Amino acid sequence: MTRPIKILFVGELHSSHALAWMDIFSSQSECFDVRALHFSCWQPPLLNFPVYVASELKPIGWKERLGALSGRPRVIPEDYIDGRGAFGIQNYTNLHKVLREFRPDIVHTLGIFPASVFYRKATEFLVGAPNLPVWIAQARGGPDLAMNRKNDLFLPEIRAVLEHCNCFLADNAQNYSIALELGLAPEKLSPTGPVPGSGGIDPGIFNGVPLPSKKERLILWPKAYNCIQSDGFVVVEALRRALPRVGRFRLLATAAMPDVEYWFREYLGSYGDHVSIVQRMPREELLKVFGSARVMLAPSLSEGIPNSMFEAMASNTVPIISPLDTLTPLFTDNINTIYAHNLDPDSIADALVKAMTDDELADRIAVTNLARVPSLAGRDQVRERVTSLYRHCASNRS
Repeated sequence: MTRPIKILFVGELHSSHALAWMDIFSSQSECFDVRALHFSCWQPPLLNFPVYVASELKPIGWKERLGALSGRPRVIPEDYIDGRGAFGIQNYTNLHKVLREFRPDIVHTLGIFPASVFYRKATEFLVGAPNLPVWIAQARGGPDLAMNRKNDLFLPEIRAVLEHCNCFLADNAQNYSIALELGLAPEKLSPTGPVPGSGGIDPGIFNGVPLPSKKERLILWPKAYNCIQSDGFVVVEALRRALPRVGRFRLLATAAMPDVEYWFREYLGSYGDHVSIVQRMPREELLKVFGSARVMLAPSLSEGIPNSMFEAMASNTVPIISPLDTLTPLFTDNINTIYAHNLDPDSIADALVKAMTDDELADRIAVTNLARVPSLAGRDQVRERVTSLYRHCASNRS
């Protein structure tokens, strides 16, 4: 294929992971012609390639268009996907409009829910039609597949995605095993193996960052969630128990949910200016915080390989994560991380005290991780793998 490969990304494009993934192509316009279809309650991002907004595209005569595309009249009902709201006739037919006008070689859906389910529903009656793009369905993190498959409402949708996609991509080996168990054909596994959901990280952005023992005594809790994949209340309780024992400190929590923010202030407000919590922080600002932080606090109940783990590794920040099946094959306790179970406040508190008071251990973890992160998640290495995947998929289509 001599012309640029056409790729259409579909999903909630405001996500920092989605933005970082698409940025892989920012300097490769001669090889890839990239566009994206955004559907979300959030405003679409400003990118250096065209972005369509599914709900704002001009209606195109859906009855006639669906009849022409399918060869017979077709009525698509309003659907609700994963509690994200309705994706109805206009959204579906506008996807068809983009497919017809752009004619992508590849459609890459960023996440099982809602992106891949939306795309599968929208193109359900086009399966088998000539010249359909190759479909890469990507699971975003661990819960997207690992937890959602346990919901009887979501499981049929997941199976349908795995049946109809041409390639399945994930950031951890467990998701590949789960996908095979749910019926994914082995030949649909991405030849890349696990790939970081953000497209990897450039360790060079943290050049000059000191070792933990020389850093500001800042604790970063980057995912102050309280949901099925992370119990934020337990983390707040662990902080209440640990902070009197860590000595001098500053604490910042981001991506906070309102209920966590309430308990954060209720239990930790007495520390005044030493603790702060915010709901949203631009990625660029968060990366600066990683450069200053001594410890990243990120216990969870379900996880892929979180981008925050790679950011901690690259920034000489000691990660505290939970010993999940997706993580223990890659990271060893007291060598790459300090493990702490999400539902055990004493475990989290003890890990935090250790990370804040044992300078030798903290520095040793940082040195080990900094040497390892380029091979595990270096952006140049990831870029090479995923662009090879797109070329492979495009050549198979032609």
